[in-house]
Amino acid sequence: MFLIPLENTSPDDQAFFNGLYEKYCKLMFHKAGQYITNPADLEDVIQDTIVKLLRIVPTLRRLTGATLTSYIVITVKNTALNHLRREALKNKHKHIIRGDDTETETEIDIELIDPAPSPEELLLISERKAEFIRIWNMLPERDRDLLNGKYGIELSDTELAELFDCKPDSVRVLLARARKRALSIMTKESCYDES
Repeated sequence: MFLIPLENTSPDDQAFFNGLYEKYCKLMFHKAGQYITNPADLEDVIQDTIVKLLRIVPTLRRLTGATLTSYIVITVKNTALNHLRREALKNKHKHIIRGDDTETETEIDIELIDPAPSPEELLLISERKAEFIRIWNMLPERDRDLLNGKYGIELSDTELAELFDCKPDSVRVLLARARKRALSIMTKESCYDES
């Protein structure tokens, strides 16, 4: 049984969201079920997804058709993955507390990246759009979701942060890395084409 938190939403938004939930409920459960097997955790993921979606009803109203469906699917998938990451982190900390962890130090990899695309990156992507489309499926799924959200659906960094359960500054770094990986694959592919 789900408690849909509607106390801070207008009656019009409530009606819109209830209709949206009825339409996409089965799809949401199916997508979450691809990542989460425990029924209680599955319900938690759906509830968390509902809370996230309720916060952005104005954005959802702007979206239509496949774009709306993609947004909901990506939100469910990322909520499920975030749930799995939190559970893995909890389990890791339990092992450390019990002394089961063999690591003596935790290394933190901090990569300094300019989050804005360089003019060269933008030019290269725009000039090689057909090639970019060809390598699309070679990108990691998360990169595709980020790039589609930013440039396809045209979500703001704040909306993407909500969707990916991170800070807006982190979204800019994630986007920079996704663009860098895309350009790297495009460069490698064009090297193979020339030989």
